[in-house]
Amino acid sequence: MPDSAPSAVHRTSVARSRCGEGDSRPRISVVIPSYNRFTELQRCLDGLTLQTVAPCTFEVIVVDDGSQRELSSLTSRYDNRLDLTIACRPHLGVSAARNIAIELSKTPLLILGEDDVRPLPTMVEYCLAFHSNHPDEADAVLLYFTVDPSLRHNPVIHYLVDYVGHYFGFPDEPGTYGPELFWGGAISCRRSLFEYGMFDTSYSATEDTELAYRLDSEIELRVHFERIPQATFIRDISLADVMDREYRMAANRFRRHSEHPDEAGPASVWYARPWDFIIEDGAKYRLMMDTAQTMEAELRVLDSRPTPGRAAARLARLYRYYTAAIGHAAASGWHHAEREQMR
Repeated sequence: MPDSAPSAVHRTSVARSRCGEGDSRPRISVVIPSYNRFTELQRCLDGLTLQTVAPCTFEVIVVDDGSQRELSSLTSRYDNRLDLTIACRPHLGVSAARNIAIELSKTPLLILGEDDVRPLPTMVEYCLAFHSNHPDEADAVLLYFTVDPSLRHNPVIHYLVDYVGHYFGFPDEPGTYGPELFWGGAISCRRSLFEYGMFDTSYSATEDTELAYRLDSEIELRVHFERIPQATFIRDISLADVMDREYRMAANRFRRHSEHPDEAGPASVWYARPWDFIIEDGAKYRLMMDTAQTMEAELRVLDSRPTPGRAAARLARLYRYYTAAIGHAAASGWHHAEREQMR
C-alpha cells in the first residue's frame, strides 16, 4: 500500500434484506478524504444514504487524514444505512489520503469525492449508467455540482459564482475533454487507471492535474461532461479559505510548469505579472482585510445578494477587496515558488 497504512479501520454493514434481489456485492466505490470537516462530511454521507440505488450497490471509503475530531464516531450513525469504511491515519495530506482510500476500495469502479460536496440522490445511479455506456478504461466522467441553497447568505460564494462566474471551472458546454478536467474530487473512473500511477503526495494542490497528465501519457484520457447536477457544494467558505487555495494552487502550478515546460502554462495575469498584484504595504493589506471582514459580517446579516442603494454599493466595494486579496494570494504563491527555485 502506498503512503502510510491506516492506524485504525472502522466499518458498518448493510443488512441483506435492504439489498433487493441479485448480487449483494458493491459495484462501485465512493472514496472521500476528509480533514477537520466533521459537519460537512456528515452532510455528505447523509446524501449518500438517499441514493436511488440500493445501499448494497456501492461502498463508501472515508480516510480520516488526522482530523482533530475523530470521524470514527460516525459509524454508528450509518450502520445498516451505508456500506461504510472509515480509516484513520496521521495527517499527511489529501493525496496520501486519496491513495489509501483507492487501495481500500474493492470494486472496479470509483467515484472520487470530497467531504464538502453533498451527493444528490441520482449520483451513484448516474455513474453506473455512464460506465455501462462507456466501458473503456480511458473514459471518465466529471460530475457537475452547484452551490447548495444553504449558502445563499455567504458573500464570498456570491462573489465567486455570480461575479467571477467560473471559479469552479466547469465547462460551459457538454462534451468530451482531456486530462485538464480530471478533477480528483468530482470524477468517476475505473479503478484500473491507478495501475498506471497514483496521486503524488508531494503536491499540496493541483495533484489531480499532475496525475491526469501522467495517466494521459499512458492512456489517452477522455473526460466526459454534461451540466446535469449530481451534487451541491456545502462548505461555508471564507475569504481566507479562498486565498489559501489560490496561494497553494499557484505555487503548485509553478512547480508543474517548471517540471513540464513543454505543456502550456496556466493563463493568468496573476502569474504572468505577479508584481502587479502583490500588496507589499503591510499596513494597507491589513486595513483592506480588516475592512473586508467587517463588511462581510454585516452583509451576511443583510443577505449578500445585490440590492438597490447602499447595500449594493457596499457589496461592490467588498467585491473589489475580494479581487485584490485573491489576486495578491495567487500572485504571491507563484512569485514565492519562483523565488524558491532560484535559490
